[in-house]
Order: sequence, then structure tokens, then C-alpha cells
Amino acid sequence: MIIIILGGPGSGKSTQAKVLAKKLNLVHLSTGRLAREAALEKTPFGRQVNEIIDSGRILSDKLLFRILKKELKKKKYKNGFILEGTPRNINQAKLLDFKVFKVFFLEVREKIAIERLLKRAEIEKRNDDNIGIIKKRFGIFNRETKPILDYYKELGVLERISGEGAVEEIQRNIASRIKNDSN
Repeated sequence: MIIIILGGPGSGKSTQAKVLAKKLNLVHLSTGRLAREAALEKTPFGRQVNEIIDSGRILSDKLLFRILKKELKKKKYKNGFILEGTPRNINQAKLLDFKVFKVFFLEVREKIAIERLLKRAEIEKRNDDNIGIIKKRFGIFNRETKPILDYYKELGVLERISGEGAVEEIQRNIASRIKNDSN
């Protein structure tokens, strides 16, 4: 089973993907985490990825899929996974060469998401959680990522979920929709 968790910056994608992966006994695959790990490599590729992340831009499809394809070769993904953070544009959605069971889109108002991100910045000290880069990330999200929702809706796999409640409440909502579609 392959499930994708999408949402804007600060929507709770990582939190929900981690909880859901544990609940369904699947691997949580975060392309954001993979990119941040690649950025730490002391190689030309790592430095290139680091520069892109630090400037608030998103990785090109070519760079992202280089990282993703390498990761998906690992055996731990053979029974399925929860993919979080990808696809970010329509081209990436079409490049994914596996059948998706469900795509959950976490809807969160921008004001609430920004508050969450600024709070996270205090705790996690991420370079991409400052107000300038956050606003840039929202611009990219609204321009490039939101259009893929129509793509997944046409495929019949899109579920819109409010991401503004308690973590447990959101998780119950996701789990009930998975259960309903599994029967």
C-alpha cells in the first residue's frame, strides 16, 4: 500500500505521515528529510542541494528523483510506504511510477501554518523556517503544488482532510477513510 501525504508548509505532513506509518506498519518516506540528509554530504551534489534548501527553493525534478530512486531501491519499501513531501508539481506526480492507494491533502490556513513553522523554528533550528523563506515556500506551494490536487482527484484517490485539529483527531479521520476504502 502506498499513501501520499500532501499539504502546504506547516500543515502537519511529517507528523501525520510518521503516526500513520507506525499505525499501518509501513515505512515513512520523507523526501524533505532525504534532501536535508543529502545536503549534509561533503560532495558537489550535497553542496548543490544545500544551497537550494538554504535559499528556500525546491529541488528540481531531476535532483529530487535522483535522491528518491536511490532510496526506493532499498528492500524496506517493498511492502509499501507513506510518502510525504512529494510530488510537489504535476510533472513529479506523473513521474512517480507506482500505483498510489490514497493521497491525503492536509488543509491548513496559511496564518496557522506560519505560526506552527515559527514555533518549530524555535525548537528545531531549521534554516528554512524563517519568515522570508516560509512566505517564499507558500508562493511555490500555491503556484506549483496545489494544481496536482486536480490530477489526483481525477484519478479518484484524493482525500481532503482538515489539518487544523489535534494530531489524534486528524489521524482518526485519515484512518477511517483508509478503512472505508479498504473494504
